[in-house]
Amino acid sequence: MMQSQNEQRKTPFNHFISLLVSKILLLISLNLLFILTSIPLFTLPISISSMQKVIQGMISGKEQPSVFKAYFSAFKTNFVQSSLFGIPLIGILFGIGYGAYFYYLNSDSILFVTMSILSILLFVLVYCVSLMGFQMITSVELSLKIIIKNSVILTFSNPKISLIGGVFSLGIVGLGIWFFPYSTPLLLLIIFSLSSYVSTFIAYPMIQKYIIKR
Repeated sequence: MMQSQNEQRKTPFNHFISLLVSKILLLISLNLLFILTSIPLFTLPISISSMQKVIQGMISGKEQPSVFKAYFSAFKTNFVQSSLFGIPLIGILFGIGYGAYFYYLNSDSILFVTMSILSILLFVLVYCVSLMGFQMITSVELSLKIIIKNSVILTFSNPKISLIGGVFSLGIVGLGIWFFPYSTPLLLLIIFSLSSYVSTFIAYPMIQKYIIKR
């Protein structure tokens, strides 16, 4: 009876919290590595991929080398594909985000209000697709074309899970930026790795189920 009760307590949320607490130092190290390797800006996509690769191993319970070695191993392995995928995508997200801001500033008419809302929804959708793509780049050996295709399919075939992962991941970074400079310590220590942890915890099991195991 006691064993049954213990098993019932092992909910996904409990696992999420216990893993987060036990790996907090690893996430802080990852956050610092991510910031340092993202300084040239064009390395932002591969920094995202490398961070997610380490977190994938953490979530799956696989033994890994040191955070530093695991991070830079992924950095070297996935540099080209991550850059080809991420740089244009970041440009698209920036364009959509600027469009939403522009329409918001000029939202005197219903048309511009509508355009601002649609731009925000499009931004979230593209962001969700990008999360799936980065997860696949670091976990499967597929062409970039297939990765993009699978990212779109997984996002639309699992909209609830995709949106939860995307919204929470985006919300964490958004809050950190919104409260800047007061949030500077959190931005330096945990914001980016926590956002990646949330998105990986939610999205990576889908990658395992629908892509890796097949």
